Amino acid sequence: MINAITVPPGVEDELAKRFEAQSALLSGQQGFVDFQLLRPTDERNRWLVVSRWDSAASYDAWKNSAVFDQMHRGQLSGHGHSGSSPTHGDGPLTIESEVWSFEVSTTTA
Repeated sequence: MINAITVPPGVEDELAKRFEAQSALLSGQQGFVDFQLLRPTDERNRWLVVSRWDSAASYDAWKNSAVFDQMHRGQLSGHGHSGSSPTHGDGPLTIESEVWSFEVSTTTA
């Protein structure tokens, strides 16, 4: 799964720190393989959160879990919603996000 998030100016470093701090919550989830937070290397403000799961069912179970709620209603507020004013410090960061789903069509070793 890919979550494409629009990061408002001024909160980039804080967002990266919050993802890093919460990454341990994912590692214990059934079917979780790994994730990457991809930060653009140019002036764009669209970041990608790429997570891999062993199945769509595992991803769906995580989306409906208390851990998902904790991660997205707590420090990484705004998942799946749009907003305009980020809160710094310990408060939520209001971000716009869009979930993209793909299946592997071709792969190389």
